[in-house]
Amino acid sequence: MANVLVVSGEAATQETLRSCLVDAGHLAAVCSDLSAAPRLFAALEFDLICLDVRGDDPATADFWTWFVGDQSRAAIPVLFILPLGARWTPAAATARFRPSCDDILSRPLDIDDVRQKIARVLAASPSGPTVRSRVLRSPPLTLDIETHDLAANGKEIALTPIEHRLLAYLMERPGAIVGSDELLESVWGFHPGTATAAVVRVHVGNLRRKMAQLGTARLLETLPHRGYRLLQEEGS
Repeated sequence: MANVLVVSGEAATQETLRSCLVDAGHLAAVCSDLSAAPRLFAALEFDLICLDVRGDDPATADFWTWFVGDQSRAAIPVLFILPLGARWTPAAATARFRPSCDDILSRPLDIDDVRQKIARVLAASPSGPTVRSRVLRSPPLTLDIETHDLAANGKEIALTPIEHRLLAYLMERPGAIVGSDELLESVWGFHPGTATAAVVRVHVGNLRRKMAQLGTARLLETLPHRGYRLLQEEGS
């Protein structure tokens, strides 16, 4: 099982990659733009990055400067996703492409191709998927993915499976506002229009009460008519 970061601003690409990764038993953390990606490295150590390439822009150059600035990060394999008809990646990424461990996916995405290349890139990694504790971190919160225990401020509490999935989804998107419809589809698995926001409100309330026992309820924000957001403690 690997930890994989998916960076794409396109919902269909996010869902295709997430589904392929989850079906293969991997953990998928998703963000919509490169500027948000570094925050996720504080929560997880990644075995692979699936990067949706959208052209030369300052965010791409800034990301690669940051990415290669640390030896352990720079060693992570990258699966580049190219736009339809594109022949290669932006210049900032081209310089670090390593045929032995990186790979390329071209649009339109083919599910079998996605699965095969994810498996090949992970298998080609010098150490393979890293064996590590399955933990998500969003300071001061630490969530054990296997036991569903949530810890903070020297205390620990057990979450239900749905509370665990809900919090994990928000922890993988620190600071992002996530709407009820997205949570109903991605956390509960409901088809669009088949469940109401009341389902989310009830479980968020239950989760917030448990977080209150750890002194962290303030970090789970409700933004009326917009959704929910998990904050990180300032200075963490």
